[in-house]
Amino acid sequence: MHARSFIMPLLFAFYAALWVVVPAAGAKPGADAHPAEEGVSALEIFRALPSTIFENTLEGLSEDEKERLLSYGQSAFWILLPPGQDDLELVSLPFGDTRVFLHVYRERNGSSLAIIGANSDDVCSLELWHVREAFFSPADTPPEPPVTDFFAKGNKMPKDVQASIFFCVDAQGLKARAVFWNERGMAHVPVDNDLRYVWNGKNFEKKIVAKVKK
Repeated sequence: MHARSFIMPLLFAFYAALWVVVPAAGAKPGADAHPAEEGVSALEIFRALPSTIFENTLEGLSEDEKERLLSYGQSAFWILLPPGQDDLELVSLPFGDTRVFLHVYRERNGSSLAIIGANSDDVCSLELWHVREAFFSPADTPPEPPVTDFFAKGNKMPKDVQASIFFCVDAQGLKARAVFWNERGMAHVPVDNDLRYVWNGKNFEKKIVAKVKK
């Protein structure tokens, strides 16, 4: 047995041992449940959201499997790490190749904004939802940043290269990512900056952070 395939199940078993599900008061686990009050937890929002984000993952997530995750914290293809009030993370089994993050941001008007995203290797997908009592509505991503934001002053991408900008979610929250290509396919273009998005209670503010040089 490879070391990787031996260690990862032990790690997931450890997290599963920590898992305790506390259902929302009066809420029935499953796709038909809805968060009832402002300040609703990330777990309750995950319970109510559709599983469409998982259509972009290799593992997928059926409604039966989602109910098992909510009840036990683990299913055939996923483990739900012990969640916080505003954050949760799912890891694919058995090797953790795909991770799904959900973050909840509180708005000043009493609503919430939920972002849920899947990351697998160099691919990411994202959904944003406004949450108000029992109602969910799609939300827009922030404006797409110019590709120049990824480069320090005086640096630019090669002339024969084009870029696409994607929004992704990781453990820290929302970020933008540039993917580069040319006529031969994907191109490796080192960038100077990370683009993070910080919640101010109303919307996301872009923050350009210089990468640490190795």
